[in-house]
Amino acid sequence: MFPEEIDVVTDVVANGDSLQDRVVLLDDRPYATWTLGGDYMFPSGWYLNLQWAHGLFLERGAGQLHNYLLSKLERQLFRETVTLTLK
Repeated sequence: MFPEEIDVVTDVVANGDSLQDRVVLLDDRPYATWTLGGDYMFPSGWYLNLQWAHGLFLERGAGQLHNYLLSKLERQLFRETVTLTLK
């Protein structure tokens, strides 16, 4: 990701005095988000999907990214009319 810097400037005027505050919400340093994963169908019919994600789509900025382990275990039952899923 190659973000543009986003900052907020606040002007406060009180009793004739003026104060200005600048806060950087997102700096312009490049950062990477990625996902590594795989899936496997066991001979017994169970399906397993595992993913390791570094940064989700709502996370912005190099210092704001977290790691996530996502999983899904699934089995179809009763001639594939019912699917049991564990996430």
